[in-house]
Amino acid sequence: MLFDYRTRWRRWALLSSCVAALGASAFTTPEPALVQQILAKLTGFYQATAPEKSYLHLDKSYYAAGELIWFKAYVVDAGKHLPDTLSRVLYVDLVGPNQQVVARRVLQLNAGTAAGDLVLPDSAAQGSYTVRAYTNWMRNAGPDYFFSRSLPVLGTKSTVVAKRKPAATKPDFQLFPEGGQLINGLPNVLAFKATDQQSRGLAVKGELLNEAGKPVASFASLHAGMGAVTFTPEAGHTYTARVTWPDGSTSAQAVPAAAPAGGLLLHVEPAATQVGIRMARKVPDANAAPENITLVAHVRGQVAYVGQSALANGEVLSSRIPIERFPTGIVHFTMFDAQGVARCERLAFVNRQDGLRLTVRPDKANYGPRQKVTLALETRDAAGQPVPAQLSLAVTAADLERADAPTIVSHLLLSSDLRGHIEDPAYYFRNVEPETRQALDHLMLTQGWRRFVWQQLLNSPLPVGEYALERGLSLSGQVWRTERKPAPQSELTLLIGNALGNLTTSTTDNQGRFLFTGFGGQDSARVVVQARTPKGSPALMAKLTDRWAGVPALYPPALMPDAALTASFGQRSRQQQSIERQFGPDTTRRIMLSNVVIKGRREPVPDDPRRIFTGADVILKTSSIPGFDNYPNALMALQGRIAGVQIMGNGMQMSVQIRGAGSIIGSSQPLILLDGMPVRDIEAILTIPASDIESVDVFKGASASMFGTQGANGVMAFYTKRGGSASTSSSNSLGVARATVPAYYRGREFYAPRYEVPASVQHPDHRGATLYWAPNVSTNAEGQGTVTFYTSDDLGAFRVSAEGLSPSGRPGTGSATLMVQRGG
Repeated sequence: MLFDYRTRWRRWALLSSCVAALGASAFTTPEPALVQQILAKLTGFYQATAPEKSYLHLDKSYYAAGELIWFKAYVVDAGKHLPDTLSRVLYVDLVGPNQQVVARRVLQLNAGTAAGDLVLPDSAAQGSYTVRAYTNWMRNAGPDYFFSRSLPVLGTKSTVVAKRKPAATKPDFQLFPEGGQLINGLPNVLAFKATDQQSRGLAVKGELLNEAGKPVASFASLHAGMGAVTFTPEAGHTYTARVTWPDGSTSAQAVPAAAPAGGLLLHVEPAATQVGIRMARKVPDANAAPENITLVAHVRGQVAYVGQSALANGEVLSSRIPIERFPTGIVHFTMFDAQGVARCERLAFVNRQDGLRLTVRPDKANYGPRQKVTLALETRDAAGQPVPAQLSLAVTAADLERADAPTIVSHLLLSSDLRGHIEDPAYYFRNVEPETRQALDHLMLTQGWRRFVWQQLLNSPLPVGEYALERGLSLSGQVWRTERKPAPQSELTLLIGNALGNLTTSTTDNQGRFLFTGFGGQDSARVVVQARTPKGSPALMAKLTDRWAGVPALYPPALMPDAALTASFGQRSRQQQSIERQFGPDTTRRIMLSNVVIKGRREPVPDDPRRIFTGADVILKTSSIPGFDNYPNALMALQGRIAGVQIMGNGMQMSVQIRGAGSIIGSSQPLILLDGMPVRDIEAILTIPASDIESVDVFKGASASMFGTQGANGVMAFYTKRGGSASTSSSNSLGVARATVPAYYRGREFYAPRYEVPASVQHPDHRGATLYWAPNVSTNAEGQGTVTFYTSDDLGAFRVSAEGLSPSGRPGTGSATLMVQRGG
C-alpha cells in the first residue's frame, strides 16, 4: 500500500520568554483549547516543582581506606542549569557496601556551590561505596533525582553485602518500540538493550523471526549492548528476537505485539543540524475520518516546538526542525490524539555544542620533583568569547582516573534526566562522530523519561511537596491526632537548648504541618517541639521529618581495579596518608596525641531525657501514690501531698501556689512545664487524666532561679507516661518531639606544601595519589585564571581535571597531563 507523504505541517514556535505567560501572540493562529491545557499544565508543573540537580566533582576515581574523598558540589535549577538555586542547604552521604551510611555532611550553598570532604575510616571494608548529594527539596521527586556515583574502595578486607538479591542466572535482553507501540503495516523502529547481571552492556547480535521461523530482519548492538532495528510487522503475525550472546549461546525473546486497532506512529531522526520528524496513522477502518494530532517538544520544561495538523488514515507527515530551536539536552517529543491523550512519546538528544569551553595549559611539558607548576585556565563560550566561570580542579595520578567517570557535562545534560544507571555517560560527549550520535540515540530509545506521566499531569492537581524548600537549616514535621488524622491549627512551642529565652511559638497549617527556620548553622542545636491543641491538650503526636533521605535499593557496583593497580595504589595511598597526618594542616583542628590515659568519673545518665532542667527540690513518682490513677487529673491527686505546694479548687477550676518570696508578690501562678516544655496555663494539665502522668518535679526558691523571671513563682514540671514504662523511648511522649539541628560542615584544607624557600628540614612529600585539589577556582570577566602548586617527591604522569559552570548555566570540562621526572 502506498502512503501519502506530505510536509504541510502547521508549526507554532514558542519563544521561551512567552511560555510562562502562555502569550497567544507567539502563535501564528489562535491556540486551540487542547494546546492551552497542555502548555498550562507543563509550565505549571515546572513552576510548582521547581526541580533541582546536584553534581559532585571528585578528586579521583579510586580510593583506599583512611583517605579523604575531596569534592566540590554544584547545585543548579533543572531547567536552565543556573547555579544560584532556591535551596541553600545540601546533604551529602557516603553509603558503604552493606547499604549503611558511613559519613554525612551538611553544607551551606553559596551561589550554588560548596566544597567538602568525606572520611573513609581506616577500617573501611573493601568494596563498592556510593556517594550521593541532594537537597531537601529534591526529596519530593525521589532518590532517582539525587546525584549518585559508585566508588571502588580498597580496604582492609572485603565485605559481605547484606540482603543482596540473588543475582540473575542469565543476562537480560529488553525490547523497546519507538514511541511506545508497534503499528502493523508501517515501518517501525525497535530498540533493544542487552546487559549482564550487574547492568553492564553486552555486545550481542541476532535476528527477528516470524512465527514460521523465517528471518525478517537482523540486528547487532553498537555500544553498551544497545542498538535498533527497523522492520514492518504485518497483521496476523507474531515475531521473536533470537539473540546470540558473546559466549555463542542463544536465547529467544518475544517481540511486543502490535496495537490491534492500529493507531499513531512517531519516528524521530536526530542529525547534526536538524531533527527529522515523521508521523503516521494506520487504523483498520479505511474510511476513517482524519484525526487532529498535536506534537509538543520540550527540553527540561522549556517548550521548544508545538505543531498541530489533521492526519488521515494511511498518511505520513514529515517535518525537519533546526536544532537551534532547542536548548542542548534531552528533547521530549509527545504526540497527542484529538482527545488529548498522549499516544506516542520519544526522547532525542540535541547537542548544539554550545557548552563552556574550558582550556588548561601547563607552563611546562615536564617537571621535576618539588617544582612549581603554573596552570593557565581559560573559559570561553561557544562563539569564542571570554566568559567568567566558577571551577574546581584536581591533579591526580593518571592511572587513578577512569575514562568512564561522569562529568558535570554528562550529568547535567544527560544522566540527571534519564531513568536508571547509565554506563560510561561521558562516552557520548567525547566526540560528535555519527557513530557516537547514533549510540546516543539508542540510549534515548531505551532508557526512558521519568519526571512525569502525561495522563497524570493533565488529569490531576499539581503535586504538593512533602519536603520543604530550605533557604537555611530548618526543622519540619507534622502533628497528628491520636486517630492518625492531621491536627490542623495546633499550637507549637520550639525550645532551643535548655534556656527558656530561646523559645519560639507557631501553629500548624491545615494539614498539621509546620516549619521552623532561622537556625544559624554555626553549632549544632538540640531542640524540643511541643504540640498542643487550641485548648491546650497534649493529646497529639508530633512527628519530625527525617533530615536524611533513606537509603534505597542497592546501587550498581563499581568495578574494582586490577591486581597491579591495587598494589601500586595501596602503597601510594598509605604513604600520602602518613605524610598528611604528620605535617598536613587540618582545619577541623584534630590534634595528633601520643598515648594518653584519661581518668575520671562518669556522670550518671538521666533516667528521663525529657528532663532538660535538673536540680528539682521535689521529684515525685506518681506510682508511689496509692490510687493516683483513679483521680480525674494530676492536680486533684496531688492536693496536700507536696510540702510547700498549695493546690486549691476542684474539677476544671484549680490553682497552684508554691510558697516562697516570689509567690507573695503579684501573680502567684508558677511556671508550668509539660514534658520539659512550658504551657500557657494550668488548664493544659487539667485536661490530662491522672493515669497519664508519670512524675512531677517542683522547683522553688534558688532552684527556680535558672528559669529567670518566669520562675519567680516557682516551677512545677509534669512528665507524661511513655507507653507505660520509663524505659520506653521519649519519642512517644504526648505532643513532644526532639531532634538535633546540625551545624554546617567546615571542610578541611588540602595539604599542599610550597617550596619557594628551601626548608631547613626536608620532610618527605608523597602526594602520589592526589597531588593537588582546588575546589574554589574562578576565571575573571576576560575568562582568565591561574593556579599554582608544587610537585611532590613522586614521579610519573598526573592528570589535571577541571570542571565548572558559567553564570548562564553552561557546563564545561578541561584537562591536561603533567609529567614529573628526575631532571625535569
